[in-house]
Amino acid sequence: MSRTRSRYSWREERGGRRGKTRGGGSRSVGLSSTPSCARFSPTPTPPDSNLRKLPQQLSEAISSVEAEVGPVNVLVANAGSSEPGRFVDQGPEVAERAMRLNYFGALNAVRAVLPQMLSRSEGRIVLVASAAGVCGFAGFTSYAPTKWALRGFGDCLRNELLGTGVAVHVAYPPDTDTPGFERETLTKPPECHAASRAAGDALYSPESVAESALRSLERGGYHLSSPDFGQNLLVASMAGLSPHPLPLAIEFFLAPFLAVAMRVFGWIVDRASRRAVEERRGGSGGGGGGGGGDGRPHGE
Repeated sequence: MSRTRSRYSWREERGGRRGKTRGGGSRSVGLSSTPSCARFSPTPTPPDSNLRKLPQQLSEAISSVEAEVGPVNVLVANAGSSEPGRFVDQGPEVAERAMRLNYFGALNAVRAVLPQMLSRSEGRIVLVASAAGVCGFAGFTSYAPTKWALRGFGDCLRNELLGTGVAVHVAYPPDTDTPGFERETLTKPPECHAASRAAGDALYSPESVAESALRSLERGGYHLSSPDFGQNLLVASMAGLSPHPLPLAIEFFLAPFLAVAMRVFGWIVDRASRRAVEERRGGSGGGGGGGGGDGRPHGE
């Protein structure tokens, strides 16, 4: 399989084939845990001026890759970056930058490879969303919406491509031990840290996240699993009209327990965020800034 990813140099170790592609920007884990997967080396997020050139850059880069190593059979649309902060403290340019990179970066990558996949009647598209794509938390008003948008794009595209031979998948990496996650922690507001601690503050290795997604991908799942069991249950509970990751019997059995667990979980993180807001206001004499968040942060 050939795999391509924005703004990453890569080598496909299986068979010794090598190639390069660029045109996005990512700080995420990628599918990098097995010899049959592309290995990626992250570069900094490109400036806004470069982001506007993405469609043409991606098309040219993918054409170059296909000429050298053959058609792209699997696209991992993994471009993404997060700039945590309170909504009232961030200008609109932060949200615009996040949407251009996280959402339109993936959209443009899909647009570049899909026509050839359709002509061959085969291919796989993996949209790397985030745990923030199924729940939203304080500090991620610019980031989480881009991942919700990816999930919505995936649902629509999957339905649109039924019967074409091209499959769509969505991955939801939890908090992952990457350089991007380390940078996120520098600007997370107290409410964000509080919600994360209340939710368990788990941090997973890139290898475990990639391996979990790959196993799910090999099984043909639409919602790719992560090493976070609780998050997998949350994704399953929010599958909607898309393919459900759990068998009907198991989902039916777990339904009442999930309903209670989700309410308790939401109450715990809301309380943690609210207390962080109260402490901040008390320490600053009631100075500005937002209300309580309602979840835990999940960086790429």
